[in-house]
Amino acid sequence: MYSSSLSYLIIPSYLKYRTVTVNHEGVRVKRFLTRGTQQGGVLSPLAWNIAFDNLLQTFPKGQVKICGFTDDACLIVTGESPLLLRFLMQEAIDKALAWGRERGLQFSGPKTVAVLFTHRRVFRTPPPLRVGSTELPYSSPVRYLGVELDNKLEETCSQKGQNC
Repeated sequence: MYSSSLSYLIIPSYLKYRTVTVNHEGVRVKRFLTRGTQQGGVLSPLAWNIAFDNLLQTFPKGQVKICGFTDDACLIVTGESPLLLRFLMQEAIDKALAWGRERGLQFSGPKTVAVLFTHRRVFRTPPPLRVGSTELPYSSPVRYLGVELDNKLEETCSQKGQNC
């Protein structure tokens, strides 16, 4: 009983009543923080995981899969038709963007990368995907969680002479 009532008091105070003070050239400004959690805070990863898990649950079944690690998400769709894959992926991106908007979160278009993995020698590249107003050209290679992959799904090392 004691621990749950203590948690009831601590968690809200962790998210509210936080301030930042800036002193610059003799001017002192104090503001209340209204978003986010403390970087390096003990509860920050847990708070993010609770929120982020909801995004992962948004794609429970279907052709589009989602993988998450810390604050990175990867949407994956597989199939034969590049045009159909592009359509399904754009729907998934739009769904993730809507999820973020509902929660006051934004995904960074410039930090988002699209890769069309294929072993085909010749294929027609579909139109680029979009994250909001940002057009995503298809990239190769792509670096995800420290691993660099080219569009033929061949792992490459980012440092010469390094074994993968």
